[in-house]
Amino acid sequence: MGHRKHSQPRRGSLAYLPRGRAKSMEARIRAWPKITDDEPKLLGHAGFKAGCVQLVSIDDRDKTPNAGKQLVSLGTVCDVVPLIGLNRAIVKQGLKIIKSKKNIGLKTLWDVCKIESNPSIYHLGYLLGPRINAGGRVGKCSHGANLLLNKDPKYSFKLASELDKYNMERQMLESSLLKKILNEIKYFSKDPVLILSGKNWHEGVIGIVAARLKDKFNKPVILISLDGDIGKASARSIVGFDIGSIIISATQDNILLKGGGHKMAGGFSIKVEKIDEFKKFVLKKFKTVNEDFSKDKPLFLDSIISPSAVNLEFFNKVSLLSPFGSGNPEPRFVIEDVKTINGKIVGEKHIKSILVGKDGSSIKTIAFNAIGSDLSEYLLKKNNKSFNIAGKLSLNEWKGQSNVEFIIDDISVNKTF
Repeated sequence: MGHRKHSQPRRGSLAYLPRGRAKSMEARIRAWPKITDDEPKLLGHAGFKAGCVQLVSIDDRDKTPNAGKQLVSLGTVCDVVPLIGLNRAIVKQGLKIIKSKKNIGLKTLWDVCKIESNPSIYHLGYLLGPRINAGGRVGKCSHGANLLLNKDPKYSFKLASELDKYNMERQMLESSLLKKILNEIKYFSKDPVLILSGKNWHEGVIGIVAARLKDKFNKPVILISLDGDIGKASARSIVGFDIGSIIISATQDNILLKGGGHKMAGGFSIKVEKIDEFKKFVLKKFKTVNEDFSKDKPLFLDSIISPSAVNLEFFNKVSLLSPFGSGNPEPRFVIEDVKTINGKIVGEKHIKSILVGKDGSSIKTIAFNAIGSDLSEYLLKKNNKSFNIAGKLSLNEWKGQSNVEFIIDDISVNKTF
């Protein structure tokens, strides 16, 4: 990779940075955007139904109900299916319709979440979706559906407020279980696949906790909630280890009662007496995978850009490739040779900084959960140390004003590749 500055993304570039400890960057090759012949052509349940609507109304597409399009968009994102092909088209149109806020339930939940910017994948997947789903996790399964179907503003506010409360309860359950498992996981830290079980772990949050552990340890994680002689499990995996096919194979071999999934996630039921056999089965499968799973999660980067490229015009060009999500990752960039002008702590764990490049251009940045990491040494105070930053562009919208900032994923202290 050369040393030239680029104002537009270059196709076919990648770098590896273990978070917070990177001292060098290693160039590799990746297609950008990542769409290959073997990319899974998957539709979620919502996307499949939308496809049926497309087929039966192919000569009358403009009359497809907008209400259906925005709900299908929401379901597609929350199903975490690849945002390519029809899925991407569905979500792209759905986001435009959601912006109109014609669904009373969604609009009310939007207001309860205090979202003030245009709809995005983040809003659907991390704010609206979890709240709609929160009722089911605490025994109020019908709340989400009632909210989306209801047209009474007062009743919608009641449902949205309750779902917001249930979501906080879900977060407390999740936090409690995560803390409990982290205390136990030290005994299994050397296992290449983390498989843990416990009595009466809340089935509504084991999938979320498994995802958190997967991200923390960069290992496949399977959590099994035991109730009597039966366990119900949720699994999350990493790139290169197809957990779905392993669950299906174990089901076919009568190790599991039933199960299924895809490459990155799955679920199953199992008799307690079969758990040890299942563990041996999974670990044996893992040994056959010809992958070098690092302790550090790799960071995939697309291009070098200059500090002056952190602007609204360039952000809008990159946004043409949206919506970003599973199967269509958001482009990430490197900006070389920057120095800190000033920095401050926000929200206890995050750092906002103003950096300046060699060309004199200044950029606003934020690094989430950076307090306590090596990043804080470089981002919190003015110094003459030059470093590189890796991350993505983000649009801030507030009271009619728009500005672009750079979200820092990691830094590197070497000056060039």
